[in-house]
Amino acid sequence: MNLNLKRLSVLAAAGAALLVAAASPAQAEEPLYPAALTHTRLVLDPAERGYTGTMQFTVTHRGTTANPNLSVVIEEPTAHSWDSISIDTPCMFNYGEDQRRTIGCGLESFEPGQTRTYTLTFHAYTPVQTVPMVATGGRLSIVDGIAGTVSKVRDFNATFRGANGKLKDPVPYVQDTQTDMTLTAGGSVTLVRQADGSFLGRLPMTLAWHGDAPNNEVWVGVDVPAGWYTPDTEPSANAPCWTGCSAPGGDWFDGEVRSFDMLIHAPEDTVIGSTGTISSTVQNGWGFTPITDVTPADNTVTFSYTVAG
Repeated sequence: MNLNLKRLSVLAAAGAALLVAAASPAQAEEPLYPAALTHTRLVLDPAERGYTGTMQFTVTHRGTTANPNLSVVIEEPTAHSWDSISIDTPCMFNYGEDQRRTIGCGLESFEPGQTRTYTLTFHAYTPVQTVPMVATGGRLSIVDGIAGTVSKVRDFNATFRGANGKLKDPVPYVQDTQTDMTLTAGGSVTLVRQADGSFLGRLPMTLAWHGDAPNNEVWVGVDVPAGWYTPDTEPSANAPCWTGCSAPGGDWFDGEVRSFDMLIHAPEDTVIGSTGTISSTVQNGWGFTPITDVTPADNTVTFSYTVAG
């Protein structure tokens, strides 16, 4: 081979190498969905006070760098059905117009290619039916706190196993959107002087709950005279009280009836022998928004009080 042909051959080889280099990316590209998301079927089985069930979801981080900002976002298939996630993590709640919540829970930091599986627990506070039922509208996705949604959004249903053990051919589940409560109270309360000079009385109350409307604070308000307040209930509501208290006992279930005492406190300058009347009204709150009752008239009671020496 003469010198000119040899030089042309070298130049051609170098040009081919440059073309290959130009066609190859300088670094790996991020995938369209950096988080791969899969989940199992959600079946709710008959249990104490309704139905319970779990659903697992698996996350694979397909990004090229570590990500400490991932969260799972769950839109529950029925209002008040999401219960917990299998890791100790903070969760945030938004309440939709249809009363269902959207819950966001932080996940651990993921390394590139890392896969983790988590478990969601659900509890539907509705009476068990003989036939199976289905609730649609559940949604699941992975969100980056900076980039937004980074997985495909997965739809899922909740299938309620019938008391007959069957899952096939479920009927639609229809949840109550209004509460149906009845509040009753003792006829009167006597306030007795305490060691610090103030007065304290207790009024027996009974609250009956019907239906499966969602609830996270059933508030028993008391319209007490100025300077008076309600310090707690017995058993304790374990929540702040002032012009009333949350009814003790947590989440409510259809047909449940609870009795408790509402404590009423009056200051030490209250006139001994004074009498009057007080009204009390129960209200179901869901996401800090009141839910209307089927029969509001039986949500309010009026009782008399006497201040004793």
